[in-house]
Amino acid sequence: MVGDSQMYSRAEADSRAFHKSRAELVNGLHGRALTVIDFFAARQSGEYFAAPSPDLEFTFGAQVNLDLFFRYFRSGIEPTENESRPLTRRAITMIESGVTLQDILDNYRFVVSSLWSSLLGSATDQVRAVMLDMALPLMQYLLITSSRIAVACTEHIGNSRWDLIEQRRRIGSALLAGTEPLERGPDTDFPIADRFLVAVCRAGSERFEAAMRIRARVSRMGNSFVIRDEKGWTALVPLGEHDDTGTDKIEELQSLLSTTAGDAPGPGLWVGVSAAHNRSEIPARAAEARVLAELGSSLRLDTMICRKDALRFEYIVASSSPDARLWMAQLLEPLDSHPVLQSTVEAFVSCAFNQAAAARILHIHRNSMAYRLLRIRELTGLDPTVPPDAIALAAAHTARRIKLALP
Repeated sequence: MVGDSQMYSRAEADSRAFHKSRAELVNGLHGRALTVIDFFAARQSGEYFAAPSPDLEFTFGAQVNLDLFFRYFRSGIEPTENESRPLTRRAITMIESGVTLQDILDNYRFVVSSLWSSLLGSATDQVRAVMLDMALPLMQYLLITSSRIAVACTEHIGNSRWDLIEQRRRIGSALLAGTEPLERGPDTDFPIADRFLVAVCRAGSERFEAAMRIRARVSRMGNSFVIRDEKGWTALVPLGEHDDTGTDKIEELQSLLSTTAGDAPGPGLWVGVSAAHNRSEIPARAAEARVLAELGSSLRLDTMICRKDALRFEYIVASSSPDARLWMAQLLEPLDSHPVLQSTVEAFVSCAFNQAAAARILHIHRNSMAYRLLRIRELTGLDPTVPPDAIALAAAHTARRIKLALP
């Protein structure tokens, strides 16, 4: 009897130790998953997360999902509708800003798959065993939450407010395509202007959320149309009666950007602007604004508003054909193994070809600056002290920066 009692005690102790060890592994896995999400959020890089829709910022939803799933795994109790409401609310917000339901669900699947792969790649044998046990509950949990998201979005799409949002999107898309917006519902009571400020937004990965907030505020500017695309959004903002250049609307947009973009260092987002004086000009002005916005993003300009008047030279380079830009960029290839000379070209161009100013920026003597320019001439065949060659160097430098920024 004593032996049996000791045996049962040991078995009970082993069972408690096993369950304790397993609970610790689950808790550790939960914490590791949260850490991975924080890491992805901090990097926000395509190397780690090339989500189908880049502005579907996943951090908040991922953290809510992790907390709900691990509680479901531990207890076996499904999350209630109310508990999963933050997920459905966020999905509806995305729908209202122009994201499709397919993109939302694709992104959901992508994030889960990437997170699972990351955890599995660094897991010990014990953790892998726990993750194997998690596979079926995870599938069940995803079916629950994705179906709730789909139902909520589908019901929302059916309401009248969504009809109005979709109608405005169709009208804006027609104007951008240069066609007349013929599809107007019986409840359409808003006018369609003839003249617009066309604004195209491109955001760095750290500012996707800010770009979404700005898009929502721009859409509330009187009788504006906002159309989302794969890289950002385009807005058509009606011009005032005497505002031929769009100056008034640009100032209004600048104020909106300043108050909405947040306090992150550097702009992080750029808005190219161009005024269309009639509807037939809209496609061309949209193409111009798009080049300006992408130019701001490629060159990481210090200003959020990108106007052609302020970027004449850069615009000429950026709007050239890809072959022409490649040819210009190749002019600096002889400097590829000379980083000091590359930085000299950058300083020289940024100082408007002023040798003394460039020397100060580089913290070198003017004689050293002159020697470096001589070496640049020897390697590239372009003399930085001769105006035509200096302009060619500037074009090559700009083309190279654009080339390096392209995906």
